[in-house]
Amino acid sequence: MEGGIESRVEAGPFLTPEEEERQAAWYEAHRRELYRQLGLRRFARILEVGCGSGVVTAELARRAARGAFGVDRRVDVLRAARARRLGARFAAADAAALPFRDGVIDAVVVAFVLVWLAEPAAFLNEARRVLKTDGIFVALAEPDYEGAIDYPPAASTREEVARAVRRWGGDPATGRKIPALLSRAGFDVFTLGVLNSAWTVARWAVEENQELKLLETLLEPTTDRRRLRSAARARAGAISRGERCYFLPIFYAAARKVR
Repeated sequence: MEGGIESRVEAGPFLTPEEEERQAAWYEAHRRELYRQLGLRRFARILEVGCGSGVVTAELARRAARGAFGVDRRVDVLRAARARRLGARFAAADAAALPFRDGVIDAVVVAFVLVWLAEPAAFLNEARRVLKTDGIFVALAEPDYEGAIDYPPAASTREEVARAVRRWGGDPATGRKIPALLSRAGFDVFTLGVLNSAWTVARWAVEENQELKLLETLLEPTTDRRRLRSAARARAGAISRGERCYFLPIFYAAARKVR
C-alpha cells in the first residue's frame, strides 16, 4: 500500500463474493464455536479488517453490542457489502492506517488476511493502537501453504502454490508464525489451534472443478499450463480411485492486548 508501509491487504487473487461465501460456509461451525468461547457478545465494537464483501462482518454485527465495522481498500467489494444491508458499517481504509482513534475498538478480527501481508507487523501495530486495553485480536483462519500435505506426488501443487503466494506479496508460511507475530506486536496469545481442514474424497468429487479454477487464478500470470493440466489429470485419477489426500494447516488464534 501507499504511504511508505507495504501492508497490502489486497495482495493476491481475491475471491468473488460467491467464492467468499463458499469458503466461509465450510468453516462456519468453527467460527460460531470460537465466537462462543471468546464471548464476543460482551464486546461493544468489533472491527473486521480485509472484510471483502462482508460475509463474516455480518456475523460480527449480530454479536457486537454497539456495532461492527468492516474495512477494505477495494471499493468495489465494499459497494457490494453495503448493498447487501448487513447491519454493519463499511469504509475504504489501509490496514496500516485504520480510520479509528486510539483505544476505541473491543475486538479486531481477520480471516485469510495475514497470509497476504508483506508487512504484517505494521498492521498488527495499528490493530493494537485502535484496541482498548485488554481488547482482543482474533485470527479466524490463516493458512500455512508450506505445511500442506498433498498426495499423491503427481497431483501435488504445494510448491507452485507457495511460490505463487510469495509472488503475490504474501508469506505462504504465515500460519505457523502467528504466535511470533502477535507476541512481537504486544499481544498475549491465549487461544491457538488448527482447523480440521482435511478434505474427504466425496468433497473433492463435488468441488474439484471450483478448486482447479481458483488454483489457476492463484498461479497466474506465470502458470505452466502443461504442469497444471498434468496435475489436474493426476488429481482426477486419484479422486476416482479414492486415493486423493489433501490437508492444509489453517491456524486460528486469539490474543489480548497487554502493553
